Amino acid sequence: MTGFTTANDGADVWAASSTGIVVLVGALSALVSVLIAVVVLQRQRLQRAGSKERDAQYSPQIAWDKGTTSALAEALGTHVPPGSIAAPSPGPSITLVGAGVGNPDHLTLGALRELQTADLVVADQLLPPTILALAGGRLVVANKTKGRAHEAQEEIYDACLAGLRAGQRVVRLKGGDPFVFGRGAEEVLRFRQHGYEARVLPGISSCIAGPGLAGIPLTLRGVADSFVVTTAHGKNDTDPRWPEFQPYRTFVFLMGVSQLPRLHNILTQTRYGFPSRLPMAIVERASHPKQRVLRTTLDQVADLAARQHVTSPAVLILGEVTTCLQSAPN
Repeated sequence: MTGFTTANDGADVWAASSTGIVVLVGALSALVSVLIAVVVLQRQRLQRAGSKERDAQYSPQIAWDKGTTSALAEALGTHVPPGSIAAPSPGPSITLVGAGVGNPDHLTLGALRELQTADLVVADQLLPPTILALAGGRLVVANKTKGRAHEAQEEIYDACLAGLRAGQRVVRLKGGDPFVFGRGAEEVLRFRQHGYEARVLPGISSCIAGPGLAGIPLTLRGVADSFVVTTAHGKNDTDPRWPEFQPYRTFVFLMGVSQLPRLHNILTQTRYGFPSRLPMAIVERASHPKQRVLRTTLDQVADLAARQHVTSPAVLILGEVTTCLQSAPN
């Protein structure tokens, strides 16, 4: 009858409504899928554009063969991805940075960034101008000469602490690696006494780079399965604890030029047991344009050093590895 709805009519209305809802949900799902696809495509387009921009930034726009430290600083200092190297928290900070063996090519990216962004750089005296020129802030070079090492070290502490108290980012720039015969641990403890926790950024030590740049492997199966790194000078210019000889070991001596006249007499003593004819090499000014490699034997090294006027800095390497790459393989 007119004006009334039967049970069948209600079922038909419910079915029609359900069908409409399904259609609507399907349409909405399709719309969402389209929107997601648009967002994904837009994101991919932006990523491609960003990649092109980054590629342009990272491409060798700077002529590396110019050999200028300013070009190196611009190329690396500007384009190191942000966040790739942990930065100190805001406020005064002190970072011990290893400068490597003196050639800017052997600086780490982290060392370069620290140099570029520091307010104050307090550097060792023996570092070359090509490294010092990379400092972005004020530069203080330690006046550490023979006979006044203690006084110079105190001046280094004073300069660093003055910068820290002024709220500055301070870099303590050290040759090689701060923790390899570089007083790095002593400096960390001193700054800690004054309430400053130093960060340490390792550098490439000459004990590794020197032999490598001279074509001398520190280890080689069947020739040397270990190596020892030691200083040739103890505290306050005393003798160090000299190592004992082992036939399958390489020995690397740092700061040993002044000991060359007496090195043979010391190491061939019974308690140390080094063979008199043990092959050795001297790597002078490793990584520098005037790098020089001299090969000899332990019993001849004093005479060679005198004739060739060997000077510091130099790395001494003792062991059979010093000759193993001199001749071409069979």
